[in-house]
Amino acid sequence: MVLLPGLHEKDIVVFGKGLSELQNIGFKKQEVNVQPTLIKELIQFMAENGAYGSGISSFGCTTYGLVEGIENAKILEQKTKEFLNKNGGGKVFITNVNNEGMKFKILT
Repeated sequence: MVLLPGLHEKDIVVFGKGLSELQNIGFKKQEVNVQPTLIKELIQFMAENGAYGSGISSFGCTTYGLVEGIENAKILEQKTKEFLNKNGGGKVFITNVNNEGMKFKILT
């Protein structure tokens, strides 16, 4: 598993590889297996079109592709929209990751 070393080293290539590998481990593998073919094809499509890592969130059908920088995000966003439009549609959006970790706030 290379997810944590990639995170620690701030290496998006290694971290992305770990995200993708996670899709084939343990219960996550079962979550992916029960997805419609289109979802599995979308994950593969993003991996082949610039994403360092791709997968599904929980049981889906939210998928994600990890890229670096807004320009790369826009390129993958456009390609993914085209892919989805050819296959029944879907929503695509760009978001940032939270690099700060867990925060607690005492409410008293």
